[in-house]
Amino acid sequence: AQDLKDSFLKSRDKFNSYLDSAPSIGFPPGDGADARREIFESFLWGVFAHANPECRRRVNRWESQLYFPDLQAQFDVILINFLGAVSAMANACRKMLEAGVA
Repeated sequence: AQDLKDSFLKSRDKFNSYLDSAPSIGFPPGDGADARREIFESFLWGVFAHANPECRRRVNRWESQLYFPDLQAQFDVILINFLGAVSAMANACRKMLEAGVA
């Protein structure tokens, strides 16, 4: 049971560490893309879900930059990693439910 909980926590922690690391392409310092989390949250909350005005303004500002396609590509890569983490966490939860672990 504890190994399933550890598996869930490991997936979550690994993804959070990934989000807090620098993107694979450098962007101008202080432009809101110093960490993958900033890119992920800006696109997620500024374009695709909810309506966070600060995130939307950031993405609007990025759209005028030559490196905008690189930011979009970074978001896509981050999203793929997010889906992998969610899948791993869901799998751990499913196994916990099947084992009757609370």
